[in-house]
Amino acid sequence: DASTEFYAGATGFVEPRARGDVELFSALGTYGALYLVGSNIIRDMEHQGRRKHGDSFNRPDFLEALMKEGMVPLSYARRSLEHKGII
Repeated sequence: DASTEFYAGATGFVEPRARGDVELFSALGTYGALYLVGSNIIRDMEHQGRRKHGDSFNRPDFLEALMKEGMVPLSYARRSLEHKGII
């Protein structure tokens, strides 16, 4: 259906995985929407790092730095990573 197709396009997941997630998220209220918002913010941060560092950008290092920020809102993590020059 349209929601599975949209979700698969937004995440890159294959259809069976996307369908399962859509069905789960439908039962959990706003969880699915928040997942997509967070995913988009992280992707934007990654693109910001790629623009800043070009070919020297290292995705595993970026993800490790993001995880080291801990359980904080992504807006705080973004500011911290910007301050540290990672993105």
